[in-house]
Amino acid sequence: MNTLRPRAIAYTAVQLRFALSSLTCWRIMDGDFNAQQLYQHIIDYFEAPPGAAAKVRVRGLLLWWDRKVFGPYRDISHAPEVVSSLSVARLTTQHALVEAPPAPPVVT
Repeated sequence: MNTLRPRAIAYTAVQLRFALSSLTCWRIMDGDFNAQQLYQHIIDYFEAPPGAAAKVRVRGLLLWWDRKVFGPYRDISHAPEVVSSLSVARLTTQHALVEAPPAPPVVT
């Protein structure tokens, strides 16, 4: 995942509302509050903007979310030599060496 989708934002908002409430178990309805409606309203805001200006605002907001969650440099792709020098690549190589079957004995 390198970009937030409207449904992920809506899901997070519903879960946050539940976490901040006094409920001890999940329910769609909490008195007058309907979690399913909140989810759908957020999705509608992002996926069905009413006009051109609203579409521009939605694109801007999604870009803002992406930058806040993934950082401003998320679109930078690294060259293979850079990726191979990352600690994750080094650990993967070390793990492969440890897990490799032992070499057969050399018979002379």
